[in-house]
Amino acid sequence: MIEEQELYFELFDAGNIVRLEPLKLIAYDADLDWDKNWVKTTVTVKGGKFSGQYSGDMMTVDFEKFNRFKLVDDISAVQIIFNDSD
Repeated sequence: MIEEQELYFELFDAGNIVRLEPLKLIAYDADLDWDKNWVKTTVTVKGGKFSGQYSGDMMTVDFEKFNRFKLVDDISAVQIIFNDSD
C-alpha cells in the first residue's frame, strides 16, 4: 500500500493564510526541463473576511520563492496582481 502525504507551503499569521498546494506535474514526460517544471497548484487565501481559492500553474522555482517570502507589517504597502490566461 502506498501512503500519500499532503504537501503544501503555507504562510500563517493570526488566522490569515496563504497556502500553495501542488497537485501534479503538468507535463512529467516532456522533453525540455522547462516544460517538466510546471505544477498544477491550488492557491488558498484567507485574510480577514476575504477568502478564496485559485487554481493555477506554477513553476517549481516559485515554491522556493514562496518559502523565502516574509509577511509584512503594513499590508497597505503590498500590491498583488492576478493575471489569468483564460
